[in-house]
Amino acid sequence: MIRMNRSESWRVPEALDEFLSAVGQQIFARLLTVELRSRSWRKSIMRLPFIIVSALVFVCLTGGIQRKSYIGSLTSLDGGRLAERDGRLILLTGRGGIVPRTDGVSLCREWRVGAPYLESGGKFLTLEQTEQGINLSLGPKGDSARWVIDVLQIKPLKSDGKNREGNSGAVFRLRVFDGRYKGWYLAATELNEEQLNSPLNAPLIREFRVVEDPKMALSFDYVDTSYSVHHK
Repeated sequence: MIRMNRSESWRVPEALDEFLSAVGQQIFARLLTVELRSRSWRKSIMRLPFIIVSALVFVCLTGGIQRKSYIGSLTSLDGGRLAERDGRLILLTGRGGIVPRTDGVSLCREWRVGAPYLESGGKFLTLEQTEQGINLSLGPKGDSARWVIDVLQIKPLKSDGKNREGNSGAVFRLRVFDGRYKGWYLAATELNEEQLNSPLNAPLIREFRVVEDPKMALSFDYVDTSYSVHHK
């Protein structure tokens, strides 16, 4: 989750949902165990329909069992994926939204975003600034790994007041936190003519750069967690 001071309260209902779901499941498991231990098998089997109906009533009243799974995907809005090549990060894209496998290139598959940091595989998105430009890589946590995260959109979740459905996350741009290019936006080079005319299965590699114009900046789509409701 992109953590900002005004959004810390988001964690409270999530924790409450998990707690209620866990308690509900434990209650019915305990009822079934006690029932089987305290009665003969014949009487227990005869009472199983009552226990099952009670469980269904509970699920209906609570709207189902809330489930969630961590996703951590980070892509540019044009379908690009951050990938590592020779110690540098590049933006890897493909035709039709499919990112092909490329020799010598390793995709950064899972991200955790918590302002001012972006983490993948225990390392942080790091910016090295030089007179010639920038070098984007994964490195240790430090001043060069700090970013200004401009949130453009918070992904809405469907909710019936008890449970959530959908993907949580945000669409955002990244700005340089400090240094020579402070306030500039993270962007990528444009595709050249050779790349535009390449085969459909050819990988399209773009280098990162920084720009002053926000219209030229990359916008990233971050999916933090997927929520679903299981009706049983």
